[in-house]
Amino acid sequence: MIVTNNKSDIRQRYDSFYQRSHVEICRSTDRLFVKLMIFQWCFGIVMAVFVSPRTWIGESSLVHIHVYAAIFLGAAIAALPVVLGILRPGEIYTRHVIATGQMLYSALLIHLTGGRIETHFHVFGSLAFLAFYRDWKVLIPATVVVALDHMIRGIYWPQSVFGVLTASPYRWIEHAAWVIFEDIFLIRSCLQSVREMKQIACSTVDLKIKNEELAEREVRLYEMNRTLDDKVRERTAQLEEALVRLVQSEKLASIGHLAAGVAHEINNPVGFVGGNIQTMGEYFDSLDQAVGLAERLTSEVEAGQLEEARKTAVEMDSLKEKLQIEYIRGDMKGLIQESKDGVDRIRKIVLDLRSFSREGSDEKQELARIEEIIRGVLRIVQSEVKYKADVIENFGETPEILCYPQKLSQVFVNLLVNACQAMSERGEIRITTSTQGEKVCVEVSDSGKGIPADKLSHIFDPFFTTKPVGEGTGLGLSVSYEIIKQHEGDMQVVSEVGKGTTFQILLPVSGLSIKE
Repeated sequence: MIVTNNKSDIRQRYDSFYQRSHVEICRSTDRLFVKLMIFQWCFGIVMAVFVSPRTWIGESSLVHIHVYAAIFLGAAIAALPVVLGILRPGEIYTRHVIATGQMLYSALLIHLTGGRIETHFHVFGSLAFLAFYRDWKVLIPATVVVALDHMIRGIYWPQSVFGVLTASPYRWIEHAAWVIFEDIFLIRSCLQSVREMKQIACSTVDLKIKNEELAEREVRLYEMNRTLDDKVRERTAQLEEALVRLVQSEKLASIGHLAAGVAHEINNPVGFVGGNIQTMGEYFDSLDQAVGLAERLTSEVEAGQLEEARKTAVEMDSLKEKLQIEYIRGDMKGLIQESKDGVDRIRKIVLDLRSFSREGSDEKQELARIEEIIRGVLRIVQSEVKYKADVIENFGETPEILCYPQKLSQVFVNLLVNACQAMSERGEIRITTSTQGEKVCVEVSDSGKGIPADKLSHIFDPFFTTKPVGEGTGLGLSVSYEIIKQHEGDMQVVSEVGKGTTFQILLPVSGLSIKE
């Protein structure tokens, strides 16, 4: 039962529900007796026509006076109960009138059959029907009517009730006793039914109260969920922002780790480009001397100073041989091309670094081939890899994929740097790309020391690392795994201690969606 502070209100609801249920049962029973009264009236007329003549005057086909009694007296008995049952169903007085009328009709049927014992059972059947009201008080007027009828007619007209011309004046007591005997069981049944109805009413009201409380809780829960949804969205936005910062921090950490090597890779072309420029400066000074003699020769010829012109020409030939002008001309072409290549190499490294280190908010989905992304990464990590391992590229003809190239670059930087750090001596890194159905597959294998089986299941957990303290954040593979999942892809690892590790990445081909 629901525990509440307002017990009187709950008791009132119990009583109200029980009363409504009982009234509905009484109305249904009233309608039943309306039909029964009309049927009994018709049945009484039939009995008056066919049974009464043979009972009262023997074999006869004459219309017996009981036919009029059945028609008019039966109608008089049934009229008021039928009217009340139709117009005022469920009222207390209605069922008491019906109970009285039903017993009077039993008396009429007993009379029409000349007191035959069979029709006495109509009394007991009527009492059973009256118990449908589940109101034991209805049985009182019914019992009184039966007792008075049997007593009066038993004294003054015993043939109409007992079927004999003379009878003991106390015989009615026997019949009344049988009626009371049945009343005892019917009253007990009514009381039991009332108790059950009240229990049902209590259970139903309790269920309604619980439903009301559940509905109220549901409304509160809905409001809480709506508030929670707002908080979850806000928290999700904060976490996404934190993830972007975390990814960016991991990028910067990777750049910091590679900074010395990248600087070395840039210094090499810068060094020989600078040397080439210095050499070309010296060549320029030599060519400037030759150009100066050529200009003087031209002016002397134009002035008609032929003797001076011949001396200048000789001087030019001597200078040309001394400065090796032909060699300079040829060497300058090589220096220029070499310098252009060095500058282009620097430009590519800078562009790759710039693309890799771009802020997460600037990253956009693009159609790109995975091989081009990997080649760009190899240029960034060249200084880290070339002293540790030989890189074997086994690239297939894979289709373009819709992706975030900068994010995927970070994944491959992490994998290649980890592969290098897993090697205690020079080894081999093999990069394989292929197409598997609707997915592009990338495998990065190394010949390093491998990962123990007990640590392999935690390899993608945040802050988990197999490196010594201070040499790793434990975020590289975790961030890489999240990036692959963001691309609706999958990332798996297979490793054997002493033989190496292989990371396999599966990415959907272009045309598939990416989770934002």
